[in-house]
Amino acid sequence: MKVLLRDLRNDLYYRGAAEWTQKVEHALDFGEIDSALLSAQNSGRLGLELNLILFGNPNNAIRLQLDEFLRSPKHIENQTFKAK
Repeated sequence: MKVLLRDLRNDLYYRGAAEWTQKVEHALDFGEIDSALLSAQNSGRLGLELNLILFGNPNNAIRLQLDEFLRSPKHIENQTFKAK
C-alpha cells in the first residue's frame, strides 16, 4: 500500500521538499498514514486528500478529503495522530 497526499485544487501529488507532480508514480510514499496526516497538518494547505493506493494500482485507491478532519478542534485537542 502506498500512502500519498494529493491537492484537490490542482490534481497534483506531493513529491516532497515542497514540490508537486502530476504523476502518481513520482509522488512521495509516506509509508504510514500518520506521517502523511502530520505532513498535511503542518502544511496548512486546504484541499488536501489522503490517497491509499492498493495493489500498486492508482485505480485501486481509498481517497479521504482532509479539510474537515484537519480543522476539527476535537482532533487538535486530542492529538489524534503523532509522528513516530
